[in-house]
Amino acid sequence: TFLRAALEDLKSIRLLGFTFVIGASCAIMGPFGTFSKMAPMQRLPFWMGLVFGYMIIGLVIRLVTERRWPAMAHSGRLPLEAMAVSLVTTPFTLIWTHLIGGAGYEMRLGAVELFVIAVATYVLVDLTLKLPEDEHLRRRAQPLPRLARRLGRTSAAAIIHLTVDDHYVEVTQADGTQHRLLMRFSDAVDEMDGVAGFCVHRSHWVRKSAIREVWRERGRDMLRLSTGKVVPVSKTYRPNLVAAGILAETA
Repeated sequence: TFLRAALEDLKSIRLLGFTFVIGASCAIMGPFGTFSKMAPMQRLPFWMGLVFGYMIIGLVIRLVTERRWPAMAHSGRLPLEAMAVSLVTTPFTLIWTHLIGGAGYEMRLGAVELFVIAVATYVLVDLTLKLPEDEHLRRRAQPLPRLARRLGRTSAAAIIHLTVDDHYVEVTQADGTQHRLLMRFSDAVDEMDGVAGFCVHRSHWVRKSAIREVWRERGRDMLRLSTGKVVPVSKTYRPNLVAAGILAETA
């Protein structure tokens, strides 16, 4: 399931496009002394390998933190992920520079500068790619669901999870923002009209595009959402997810 989640993230057109543009731009501009020290055909593989290496390291570390601290909000995991990425990418950068540039070449940056750049880069990429790539298109093509109008203007992020909390419905958005609304759960689900999602339990509704990982635990299907939240799937609602191709049929 870990490998499947990593491959799903690598399918993101925005992520791959963003990474390619950054790598190509660095290859053309040649920052940190690479323009004068490397030939154009040397800079291209150097910067492409470096930037794509950063991306893969970042994805792996994000998946590890999501599995290790599934209940932690995205805003809480981000500093930990950025620090971990910087600790891994700093030696990776030095080794990659030695392999591609040769023993006589050194970038005009020390380990401390590389550490700071790695943290800043990861945070920038995370903020740029935080929403699923189809959310912007969906918001332009369709009006907001009725339930979103109850939330005010605290966040424009998509609603990805509804759950029951006593007489309230807890609403979670893609950026981790949460709201409590005094209403019936069935009414809240009805007001998510036009949004592709599922009731996966009598107390849980999830947005289809927010599902990041599925697995079975003690005979029960579990879902992990883009925020790291883990949601159970009941037998009553399981056929809907099987029909949608999200869960596999079981004997």
